Amino acid sequence: MKKTVENIIEVVAVVAVVVALLAVVSNAVQVEASDEKYNDFYQQSEDFDVLFFGTSRVINAVMPMELWQDYGIVSYNFGGHNNTIPTSYWSMMNALDYTHPKLVVIDCMLVEDDAKVCDNAEYLHQTFDSVPISRTKIKALMDLCDDPELTDVNEVNYYDTRLEYIWDFPKYHSRWSALETEDFEPVYSEEKGAEARVQVADFSGWQRLPVEAAQIDSTGAKYLRMMIEECQNRGIDVMLMYLPYPAPESQQMVAAGVAAIAQEYGVDYVNYLDSDVIDYNTDCYDLGGHLNPSGARKVTTDLGAYIQERYSIPDQRGNEAYGRWNEDDIDYIIYKAKLIDEQEELDNTLMLLADDDFTTTVTMRPDSQVYTDPKLGCLVSNIADCIMTQEDIPEEIHIRVTDNYYNTTVLDSGWVYYKGRFYKNQQ
Repeated sequence: MKKTVENIIEVVAVVAVVVALLAVVSNAVQVEASDEKYNDFYQQSEDFDVLFFGTSRVINAVMPMELWQDYGIVSYNFGGHNNTIPTSYWSMMNALDYTHPKLVVIDCMLVEDDAKVCDNAEYLHQTFDSVPISRTKIKALMDLCDDPELTDVNEVNYYDTRLEYIWDFPKYHSRWSALETEDFEPVYSEEKGAEARVQVADFSGWQRLPVEAAQIDSTGAKYLRMMIEECQNRGIDVMLMYLPYPAPESQQMVAAGVAAIAQEYGVDYVNYLDSDVIDYNTDCYDLGGHLNPSGARKVTTDLGAYIQERYSIPDQRGNEAYGRWNEDDIDYIIYKAKLIDEQEELDNTLMLLADDDFTTTVTMRPDSQVYTDPKLGCLVSNIADCIMTQEDIPEEIHIRVTDNYYNTTVLDSGWVYYKGRFYKNQQ
């Protein structure tokens, strides 16, 4: 009997080791996009106070580290590329297995859609690959991939490949021969799930129209109601929003229609299509509705003020339990300084300088094109604390950016001065 017990223990131990090794290898061979976005969430043991859900428009519009700097809000951005509302529902359900937020904020883009998943399976992998295996994750993929006929743009059948989302080793195992040391090192995002997209779209002339509210009866609306009800059953506040972008008339009608759902459940709704928070001349990354960092900071600042006023979200900046966020804040500012330094286009540089973390001085010659180019003029005016002077200097335009708090200076020459040393370009 004793020998039998010992054998059983040995078998269990071997199985445990094999499972652990497979988990390590599985994490190493998978594409890093999912881990990079969500690792910071799963590594934090303390609760997040606010979670954001929605499409890639959320990724590019809501900056958790800016919320931390300005309001001490501990938040995470769960926006996913092309995430449908059903995908956001299950993303939320998985997140609630690991944290107990006080507020969930949902962007309602695609609420009128009947699809459960987007048309690109890779985006679904980015949303779920890093989620640990659990009963909730299994239920999520069984629900989202329940149509045997559904395929993506690359003719990948969701139903036939759904096990790859639950455990992704079969999908990525062929990468094992290409593994390098860095594949076993943890990756993370300095932006807590957000993603800065650096470009300034040439967009002007968008008009806000007097539209009638659309009647929304869709799969997206069904799952939005499920999200609200789940949060309310758990005592979590819910806020709905529709992020700003140059929306056509049909989408303006959908955005207006969301108000009825918010009223039905007694939750707040902010329709940013009806606001002047962003400037469409300076704040759009592309014409498809994504914001660049200038627009994101404006939306994030407005959201933070709204949340601070309407909800009981604590300022955690003095809480020792969240001391790591102060260190992350330093990394975040250094990340932004390097991002500025990497730019080769003047309009991108000017757009990024609309940032309170940096003190900016712009000096221009009297004949500088900034005075005659409407786009550049808007971008210079967009720098809140910008000092513009006309001086007879050799350069067409000279920009100096100084971070007063962390001793970082970025010069137009491509050099970065940090902690007493100069670094060239992206070093």
